[in-house]
This record gives sequence, C-alpha cells and structure tokens, in this order.
Amino acid sequence: MTALIIGASGLVGGHCLEKLLKSNKYDRVISVGRRKLDIAKMGQSGLCSAAQATKLEQIILELEDLEKHQAELKADDYFCCLGTTIKKAKTKENFKKVDFDAPYALARIAKHHKADNFVVVTALGANSKSMVFYNKVKGELEDALKKLNLKKLSIIQPSLLLGERKEFRLGERLFEGFKYLPIWFGPLKKYQPIEAERVAQMMVDAAG
Repeated sequence: MTALIIGASGLVGGHCLEKLLKSNKYDRVISVGRRKLDIAKMGQSGLCSAAQATKLEQIILELEDLEKHQAELKADDYFCCLGTTIKKAKTKENFKKVDFDAPYALARIAKHHKADNFVVVTALGANSKSMVFYNKVKGELEDALKKLNLKKLSIIQPSLLLGERKEFRLGERLFEGFKYLPIWFGPLKKYQPIEAERVAQMMVDAAG
C-alpha cells in the first residue's frame, strides 16, 4: 500500500513520516513538500533504517500546484500535517493558503483516487463560527472536508503541541512546564499540552 504525507518537515509531520516509514502496512511512502527532506540525516539519527528509507519518494512542488499534479499524488492513505502561524505566514491570505487551500486541494485529490483514508491534524477549538481567525479557518477546513464525503475522514484536534521545533513559539514554550501539573482533569483535560509524537501516532492509528 501507498501512504502520502504532506507537511513532513513540521513537528507532527516529521514524527508521522518516521512512523509511516517504519510501518509494515506501507511499501511506499510519498512525501509532498516545497523542499526536499534530508532522508540521509534521518537514517544517521536512527529515525529509520536504510531499508525503510528506500520506501520514501519525494515530490517537490508549490502548495498551490497540488491539483496540477493529481496523477502523481495517488495513494491509499493520505496524511495532512500542514499548519502555520499568522506570524510566519505574514498575512491572513497566506495563512489560508497553507491551512485551508492546500489541505482541501489534497482532500479533493484523495477523493478522486478513491482513497481509503484521509487523516488531517487541525486544532482544539476549531470552529467555523469562532471570532478567533486561527480557529475559524481550522473550523472552515473541517466543515469543507466533511462535505466532500470522503471514504473515511479522520480529524485530529490536538491542544498545544510539545516537541522540538525549528522555530520558537512562546505560547507552547510557556505551557511546557504546566504539562505535569495535577490540573488536567474533568473539563480541563482536553486542554492538556500533548507531545507531537503522540499526535503523529494517533494519525497513523486512525488509518489502521
């Protein structure tokens, strides 16, 4: 079987790619992105073996060109790990290109190829009626994906993510120290910060 992942250079995406390469379910893993991943470095760090690394095929393209490459992007299971911030995107328009337009385009491709699974990570608080722009866009994406009537759609909504990022995010860094406090129960439990690797495992399990 073939798995396709987009956003593998990110925090959750990196862990997800590692797990897909290690999975016995897939004999081919396609990574789609704007830059080539250093798979040799992954092997050297022990994230995957040399044999597992050979399963990886990389397709380099701009996110807005996804549907132009529909034929190449054929897979059984799709994993969307795309996500950015307003600070990084600079504008709301650029943010929507990454967090709505590209995931939706990929879902349309998955539907065209009659994929078994489409798994996407959004965010806790995603709501198309939210006054918070970030949550609103995430909610709009979820609503749009549900209307596509995919064979199986799995939406993962994590709270603040924990893990080593390339860029510094103050909110996530501040909450790292709160992870182990005995306050995460009852209605607060869903807000507990979560390790990115655990989210990645949830994504892979959702397509199991």
